[in-house]
Amino acid sequence: MKPDQTKRLEGMTDLNEEELKKLRYILGKLEDIHRFNGYSLIETPTLEPTSIFIRKSGGQLGPQIYSFVDPGGNQVSLRPEFTASVIRMFIDKEPNISLPIRWQYSGPVFRFSNSDTQTLRQFNQVGAELIGAGGADADAEILSIACQSLQQIGIEKIVLTLGHIGVVTE
Repeated sequence: MKPDQTKRLEGMTDLNEEELKKLRYILGKLEDIHRFNGYSLIETPTLEPTSIFIRKSGGQLGPQIYSFVDPGGNQVSLRPEFTASVIRMFIDKEPNISLPIRWQYSGPVFRFSNSDTQTLRQFNQVGAELIGAGGADADAEILSIACQSLQQIGIEKIVLTLGHIGVVTE
């Protein structure tokens, strides 16, 4: 191939050793916070059926999904976010799991953007899902972990703004 034919896609990132060490260090710190709070580490495939992402997002993610037909004729996509894959995993394993479930995850996600901004098309997402618990205690748990995570990576000034649509509609 000629050099001009191997140009990197805009918004996809290369990491040198120093950048990769920093990323892994931060991911490790965040994983530790989640584990300390009782969240088990899981991993879902980077490639999933397109339908799970479209169904979860109501079509909003549709234009941003890297989607194609695989050699077996299946419509598949690179994951644009984790929640749909985590819920698919829960549904697949649900009969064998007692609630509530505390799962954590991290890894690359992919979203297409045709804007002229410096939007990354590949980036790492870290998160936690608390399945089978609800109410103020569950919300407080997730918010607490989010604050702990930000503090752990050196962000000291944190401002949370909470809203509740029920207050407006009642």
